[in-house]
Amino acid sequence: MKLLVTGGSGFIGRHLIEHMAAQGHEIANLDIAKPADESHAAYFQPCNIMDGAAVKACFQRFQPEAVVHLAARTDPAPGVPVEIYYAPITGGTQNILDAARSTPSVARVVVTSTQLVWRPECPAVGSEEYRPFADYGRAKMEMEKMTKAANLSCIWTIIRPVLIWGPWHIFYRDTLFRAIQKGYYFHPSGQSAVLALGYVKNIARQIGKLLQADSALVNQKTLYVGDGLFSLVDWINGYSQELTGHNIRYLPRSLIRLLALFGDLYQTVTKRRFVMDSVRYRNMTDDYTAPLEPTLQLLGPPEISLQQGIKETVAWARKYPGR
Repeated sequence: MKLLVTGGSGFIGRHLIEHMAAQGHEIANLDIAKPADESHAAYFQPCNIMDGAAVKACFQRFQPEAVVHLAARTDPAPGVPVEIYYAPITGGTQNILDAARSTPSVARVVVTSTQLVWRPECPAVGSEEYRPFADYGRAKMEMEKMTKAANLSCIWTIIRPVLIWGPWHIFYRDTLFRAIQKGYYFHPSGQSAVLALGYVKNIARQIGKLLQADSALVNQKTLYVGDGLFSLVDWINGYSQELTGHNIRYLPRSLIRLLALFGDLYQTVTKRRFVMDSVRYRNMTDDYTAPLEPTLQLLGPPEISLQQGIKETVAWARKYPGR
C-alpha cells in the first residue's frame, strides 16, 4: 500500500509510520516539522497543509492509495488568536480533502477528529450531533462536518481518538512523571474517575486495521479509537510503581478543590499558571468515557496491555529524560 500520512512527525504519526513501515508499506509523511527519529527521514516530505497547491503537488507526485490525516495543532500559544491557531484543522483539512478528491489513486481516507467533539459531562451518542468542548473541539467539529460534505468518491472514515498516551508524549513526561518522581503528586481522595484511554501503539494498529477492513464496515463511519475504559488511579499508580516503586499519595478531595479555586484566582490576578486550578481538578475527578465497543468488536481487543504500555512508556522516559 502507498500510504500518505499528514502530521507523521507528531505523536500518533510517528508510531503509525513505524507500524506501517514494518509491514512493508510505502509511506510519505507530509509535515512542516522534520521527524525526530532519523530513521524516518526517508519518508519526510516537507509540506504546509495550508498551502493547497503544495498539498496537491505532493499527492500527484506520490499517488497514494490511502491517506491518514493526522496533522493538527492542539493547545494554542499565549496571545495567538484561536482562529489563526486552529486554521490548519479547518482550512488544512479542506486542502487534504480537495487533494484526495482530485487524485484517482486514493482509495481510502482516514480523517482524525477527537473525542472532544462531545463534552466530558455529556455521554456521547450519534455521530451527527455535537456538544464540543473548548475551541479545539469546535474546530474538530467543523472538520468532521467538512469531511462529510466533501463528496469523496473513495472510502472514508472519521476517527475520534480518546486520551492517547505512550512513548513520545512529551507533556506527560515533563509534568506527571516528574511530579511523581519528585513526590509532588497527590491525588484527590474518593472514587476514581473513569477514562477512555488508548495506548499509542495500539492506536497505530487500529488505524492500520481500518485501512484494510471491509469497506462496508468502515465507509462513511465515525469511530472512536482507544483501548477501553480504565480507572484513572490504576493508570497513574502503574506509572508510580514503575517510577518510584510505590503507589501515589492522596489528599482530601475538598482540600484539593479549595487549592484549585485559589489557583483560579491566582491565575486571574497574576496571569501566571498555578500548580492546581479547576481545569486540572476536573481532569483528576471527572469521568470522560466514550463508546469504544463498536471499534473493539470490529478491530479486536488491544494487543498491548495497560501494564506493558506503562513499562514501555517509562522505559522511553528514562532513555529520553528531556531537559
